[in-house]
Amino acid sequence: MRRLPPLAAVRAFEAAARNESFTAAAAELGLTQAAVSYQVKALEERLGAPLFVRERGVPG
Repeated sequence: MRRLPPLAAVRAFEAAARNESFTAAAAELGLTQAAVSYQVKALEERLGAPLFVRERGVPG
């Protein structure tokens, strides 16, 4: 049976998707932007697919 992904990673993904910003998600969750990015990356690796198109230099 497949295990569910960690709730923290799902929560970070949901906030980032809704806010369209890792930075805004971090502020909402009381985390750093790097922590949100790490959680989303871990979820992407677990699922084996990218969940976001990352663009450098875009304010957010």
